[in-house]
Amino acid sequence: MLVDQIISNHLVEGTAKAGEIVTVSVDRIYIQDGNSPTIARLFAEHQINQVSDPDRIAVFFDHSVIWPNVDIANRIRVSFGLQY
Repeated sequence: MLVDQIISNHLVEGTAKAGEIVTVSVDRIYIQDGNSPTIARLFAEHQINQVSDPDRIAVFFDHSVIWPNVDIANRIRVSFGLQY
């Protein structure tokens, strides 16, 4: 299967078997707008202020593409450190 090949090609160590937990290197990390406030809070709680490879991180907006009100606009602004 394609998924098995992808996982095998990204294994940090060992072999992948169904039902096993594995560690893999990732090509890209996606953050969805609805989860961004939680991620921002966790980063703050754990005093994380940078990521190891910013070029591998992408954000996509699918819940609040056009912010319907000031509260959601501020929530997104704060999560991503945006200024407007």
